[in-house]
Amino acid sequence: MGAWDDANEADRSLLSRLSNRPYSEILKIAARLTLADDPPLTRNETRWRLVSPEDSWWLAGKQITPELLQVFKNIAIEALHPKKRRLSRSSNKHNEDTTGERRELRASVLLRRGIAETAAILGSGFEQSRSCAVRKNTRLQSSAQYFRAAPARVGALGDVLPLLAEAAPEEFLDAISARLEEERPELAALLADGGDNAFISRCKHAGLLWGLEAVAWSPDLFGRTCAILAGLDAVDTGGTWGNRPAASLVEILLPWHPQTAAGVDKRVAVLKSLADRAPATAWKILFAMMPATAFERWSDASAHLARVGVRVEGRNFRR
Repeated sequence: MGAWDDANEADRSLLSRLSNRPYSEILKIAARLTLADDPPLTRNETRWRLVSPEDSWWLAGKQITPELLQVFKNIAIEALHPKKRRLSRSSNKHNEDTTGERRELRASVLLRRGIAETAAILGSGFEQSRSCAVRKNTRLQSSAQYFRAAPARVGALGDVLPLLAEAAPEEFLDAISARLEEERPELAALLADGGDNAFISRCKHAGLLWGLEAVAWSPDLFGRTCAILAGLDAVDTGGTWGNRPAASLVEILLPWHPQTAAGVDKRVAVLKSLADRAPATAWKILFAMMPATAFERWSDASAHLARVGVRVEGRNFRR
């Protein structure tokens, strides 16, 4: 799991299910491990963390069985998309006023991030994860269940979404593409601001954009990711938050500081493709990438850009 909060009821329950033993036993084992000369676990009040997830995988990766992976996948889906459960008096001794009602047991931020990091390790080329008995499952094929959920639930994944996208990048892109092909994409609602007051609203779509920015580092998925960001820009009605699909494209394609491992030829090809398929988005990001000193003070920017073209690392790009 990577990390958990001892004070969180959902964390304790999920850990017990994963290990198939009472949480009291887990706590005793964890306490003993902290006393080792080189402890793999650290504790701060009620918060437990692995000191080094990489070292832990080197030590325990080969012990992971197909059955354990299946349990982990089920727990991961439940922790990231919690459902309300009906509580009885016996299962809720400390909150008598909630007897018989449905209450959502939400995993802690620590556990959610630990699960997402574990998923990313399983989906990566990390050597010890490759030794798992069912390599095909380590790509977390069930990740599609995260991404094909209602957009509002995808937004609720928040800062763990980039890690989940890393765990299963192709499934992530497939799910977002499918949503964009809808007649009335629900993703437009996710991109809308939560309110006029930035102090009381939150950027619901930030995790989605961070996930796409993370996947864009792959040269193989770079072009497809940019096309999806252009599709999101097409349904984006704008707002007060600066974190927008077009801004992500600018960051990824910025000539002097590109946020991708794709080479210049591939980046120029993607820009040309965007100009053909999504001209409004293409011109928006091209204007944004131009240095402020590129224009004379009183000149018309669009006419100037049409006249001189855009240079990307020494290569001319013209519409």
